[in-house]
Formats: sequence, structure tokens, C-alpha cells
Amino acid sequence: MMTPQLYILSRKIHRMIVVIIVVLSLVMMVTGLNMKYGWFFLDRGFSNNLHNNLSPYFAIVLMINVITGFYMYLYTQPRKSSKKSNDKIVQ
Repeated sequence: MMTPQLYILSRKIHRMIVVIIVVLSLVMMVTGLNMKYGWFFLDRGFSNNLHNNLSPYFAIVLMINVITGFYMYLYTQPRKSSKKSNDKIVQ
């Protein structure tokens, strides 16, 4: 299950998703601040609607990012531990 091709695919997906998360985070931040303080040029009702409609997409994208990041973390773990054990044998 832990193949190099799957690792490369998860890394590519993870990198694309990070950009999407940054954009969605900025939009969520601006709409959230506008709902609370009314600082920006947006109407509070529009900010509330936009914030509520984008939040499920933000949650899905964040979950995909967590899953791909966790897979990349797990993929590198056995390689690190086996490398350390090989170093001990050589010494």
C-alpha cells in the first residue's frame, strides 16, 4: 500500500490543496472579520452568506490536506527508522 507513486501523488495533491486552503482562509478571515466588526466594504449579510457557503468546502479541503499529509508522514517513518538501524550496524 505504501508505494512511491502514491507518495508522489499525495505530495502533489497536498501542494495544490495548500494553495486552495490559503485562498479559502483569506476569504473566511475577511468575511469573519466583516461579520464581527463591519470593517470591510462587504455587506454583513453577504459576508455571512459567503462565509456559511464556503465553510463546508474549507472543511473538506482541510481534511484532504490532513489525510495526504498524514500519509506522507507515515511513508517516511519506516525509511527513517531502517536508515538509523543500518547506521548502527555499520559502526
